[in-house]
Amino acid sequence: MNQYHEIIEADKAYLEEVGMRNILQQFVADAMESRPGNVYVYMITWATKIQASSISLLKGIEHSNEEEDATAKTHPDASDHSEHDTRLDGSSPSWAHSSKRTSSVE
Repeated sequence: MNQYHEIIEADKAYLEEVGMRNILQQFVADAMESRPGNVYVYMITWATKIQASSISLLKGIEHSNEEEDATAKTHPDASDHSEHDTRLDGSSPSWAHSSKRTSSVE
């Protein structure tokens, strides 16, 4: 039984480390605001957008400011992520403004 307890504790630590509580709270808040007809499709779409946002943030850290400026000059819409962060109903999701959502959820 001790082995199972260790596994559970390790899983709890992992979920805390990745911020699972905040992720789930953001998802629930967004789903309640948009009231999707199919919550499973909404969940996949929401998670895909979160993943894309995280990847773009990581890429942004890896690239220098000069490279980002060059991209923005070449593709003016590339710097405007807000038009890509739309819900299934076309409105802006609350996770696109995560600083507001995080402070109100915690």
